[in-house]
Parts: sequence; structure tokens; C-alpha cells
Amino acid sequence: MDWSTLITSIALGTLINSIIVYFLNKKSIKYRQATEIRREKYSEINELLKGLYDNAVLEEREKMNRELLALYRSLQVWSSDKVLLKFIAFLKAIDNANNLSQGDRNKAYLEFLIAMRKDLLGKTKIKPDDIFILGKIN
Repeated sequence: MDWSTLITSIALGTLINSIIVYFLNKKSIKYRQATEIRREKYSEINELLKGLYDNAVLEEREKMNRELLALYRSLQVWSSDKVLLKFIAFLKAIDNANNLSQGDRNKAYLEFLIAMRKDLLGKTKIKPDDIFILGKIN
């Protein structure tokens, strides 16, 4: 093997390596950005849901009524499938037409909360019984 072939092989290897690293970094950046958006949306919706409880002040209830649909639409785009399905189950649980008990409503909320944690953290040791809910859903 002569020097020109060796130099060409090294240059080609470096180029291929650079392309692979570029695409891996690009994918990693997109993943981090999506995770950050999810974190923001999940925090926002969890904070907004306090407006459902009987201990919420009028301002919190009004804000929840104004913003819930927009955040639901946002979750449709940004959340994982499991989180979205748990949120839909929660919305059905709090619908008075379904006549579910407070315990069933709380269970649906806790499953939604834990699904968000798992989506962001990859896993969680928190179980529904570990989380205390203050108030009742109206």
C-alpha cells in the first residue's frame, strides 16, 4: 500500500466518522429538546390541574377552564403515547357524566402523574400510594 492510498483511506474514514457523529449529535439534540418541551408541558398541565380541586381558588379554576383544552392539544403533539392515553383516561374519570368515585378519579390522576414521571425519567420507584392528594376533584 502506498502513501496516497493510506492518506485517502484515512481521509475517507475521518469523513465517514464525522458524518456519523454529526447525525448522532443531531438526533441527540432533537431528543433533548423534545424532552425539555415535554418537561415544560407536563409541569404546566400538572400545575393547571389544581384548578379541578375543591380547595382551588376562583382564579385557579378560571385559568384551568381557559387553558385546559390548549394544553390537551399540546400533549397530543408532545407527550408519549402512554402519557396521552393516561391523560385521556383521567379526563374521562373527571367527567361527571361517568359518575366515578373520588377514589377512581384520584387513581386516574395518579396514573397520569406517574406516566409523566416515567416518560421524563425513564423509570420511577414512586407508586400511587406514595403520593398524597390534598382536596377532592369537583
